[in-house]
Amino acid sequence: MADQNQNGVIDVTAKKGEISVTVPYDFGANLQDMVSKFGEEVVFTNARQSMKITLQALIRRGVETGQPEDSIKAQAQAWIPGVQQERKSDPISLITQKWGQLSEADRKEMLKKLKEMA
Repeated sequence: MADQNQNGVIDVTAKKGEISVTVPYDFGANLQDMVSKFGEEVVFTNARQSMKITLQALIRRGVETGQPEDSIKAQAQAWIPGVQQERKSDPISLITQKWGQLSEADRKEMLKKLKEMA
């Protein structure tokens, strides 16, 4: 999505392969305008769906970095839509997650490097 104008019109671009199409669409200039145009149920349902997708992404990041389920749940409970969350990375979890993808030779090389660093 591109810039929002004062009147609520937003340029929406979609790409498929080499083809890109941009369409201006009036979503409304503010919440009251959106509700007036589309109705409360549509605005609520779409807002909730967007928030759900964002929360799912937070949960996936926790799973991908090897966080314990309790930690992921606590982060989800503390999450506030629209507020940027601090992304924490656990280096040990990242290494152990990638460890299984390494060949035996790469594992030996990694252990050698780690021992040299210690």
